[in-house]
Amino acid sequence: MTDETLRKLIEEVVRKLPDLVRSDLASHDILVRQSAEEIVAAKIMLAISEWQTKL
Repeated sequence: MTDETLRKLIEEVVRKLPDLVRSDLASHDILVRQSAEEIVAAKIMLAISEWQTKL
């Protein structure tokens, strides 16, 4: 996977994030923010895994 491919994949995941997750990422509550970060990380890992399966 090239850096460009990875960047595009991450951009696609971020673009599809629900507004609720976006607002949680900006939360001042560290637990809420951590939860949102974990969701984003999981979505990125899932997208990478799906992309690799297509190869």
